[in-house]
Amino acid sequence: MDLQAALLEPGRALAAQTVAYLPSLLAALLIVAFGWLFAKFAASVLGLTPVSELLNHVVLYVPKVIAAVVALILGLFVANVLAGGVRTAAANAGLAETDVLAALTRYAVVAFTVAVTLEELGIAPELVRWAFVIVLGGACLGLALAFGLGCKDLARDWMVRYLDGARARRKSH
Repeated sequence: MDLQAALLEPGRALAAQTVAYLPSLLAALLIVAFGWLFAKFAASVLGLTPVSELLNHVVLYVPKVIAAVVALILGLFVANVLAGGVRTAAANAGLAETDVLAALTRYAVVAFTVAVTLEELGIAPELVRWAFVIVLGGACLGLALAFGLGCKDLARDWMVRYLDGARARRKSH
């Protein structure tokens, strides 16, 4: 299975893997873990403090990588589930652009997932946070302008009806 299919459909990608690879994968992980521990022990015994500290930082970074990978996989899964739900709801509501709404949902969740993954890895967390806020604010501003300029007649009619109703209620009191 190729990488694109695994990213777009993680459930199918996980189901396509067989259990036959699991023992060899676990053995390889154990060998790598013991290798890291041996290298760290050897570096500290030989008095190579910088090497020992580097290996310690790498070992302490592994849980962050695992958490980021789990967050990425779950985020991609949730993006596909939500896109399917939006597509179904939009089709049931009779909307014409179901695929566009589903794609927008998927891309929004994937963007949020990438931001969470990068922040979990500690890769420029402030920059990622501000970039996400700026992009989200720009998208909201663009949608507000598009709605405001495209629907100004509807907004004016609604406001006229609202004010007329308020005036009528005020006169009746």
